[in-house]
Amino acid sequence: MRESLMHSLRRRHLLRGLGSLGLLERTAPARFAATLDGLKRLGVPSSVYRYEATHVVVDHDHSREWVDGVFSPDIKENPDTIPELAMGVLIRGNVAAEFFSKTRQELFGLG
Repeated sequence: MRESLMHSLRRRHLLRGLGSLGLLERTAPARFAATLDGLKRLGVPSSVYRYEATHVVVDHDHSREWVDGVFSPDIKENPDTIPELAMGVLIRGNVAAEFFSKTRQELFGLG
């Protein structure tokens, strides 16, 4: 999340920050679903993972609201914002990929 903090420090990076948050919101349901599957496999009581179960659905709807309420109107009104929004998505995607790769390597040695 450091890149999100970086984007919030300068007004010129606002659109990158929005793109980053958009990707985060769009990918959250899959991450929560994977977490939920793992917790169920481990036999964790459902009362423990109520938050994760809720967010599989809630974040799916929330990501749709981001697209419909933030990105689509902005892009229609200001097509010149697309490169900066896309840059935020790319930066966030690269940071996440590096994090998950490093985590997989460190925890499981599966580089």
